[in-house]
Amino acid sequence: MSHTVRFFPEVEEDALAGYDWYEGKARGLGDEFLRAFYASFPAIARNPMLCAEAGHGFREVVEETAKEKGMLARVTAVRHIEDYRLELTFSTGERGEIDFRSRVVGRRGLLKRLEDPVFFQQVRVDPESGTLVWPNGVDFCPDVLYSEATCAPLPSLEHAR
Repeated sequence: MSHTVRFFPEVEEDALAGYDWYEGKARGLGDEFLRAFYASFPAIARNPMLCAEAGHGFREVVEETAKEKGMLARVTAVRHIEDYRLELTFSTGERGEIDFRSRVVGRRGLLKRLEDPVFFQQVRVDPESGTLVWPNGVDFCPDVLYSEATCAPLPSLEHAR
């Protein structure tokens, strides 16, 4: 299920002010800020209840990421909810729900096996890699899982010098 993301005009004004501020720090940084701002919309639309409650029935994206907390978020627990929906608990203490239907239904190869609901429920957490695994070896990147489940941006890659 997907929801419509709407925001007050003040939010757009704040986003544009953020653009100006970042652009003043370094050319192109404002564009990167706006890309990250708009990139959060699909995750919010998929699962708005994962975003922090801001009061009066509104929610907001929490800006502090696991990286900012000095840690890499890893999956520590998983619970099957129904169909292809899983609740994940992360090493940061955060929880989130992800619907894997679009990732497994109608797919080929190793993912085809996950289309079987009984097999899908055999998901476990690999404590060494901190991510979801199935008996046939399928796993998913924990950074992507954390980003989707919590509305946090994906960590950027820093190039070695």
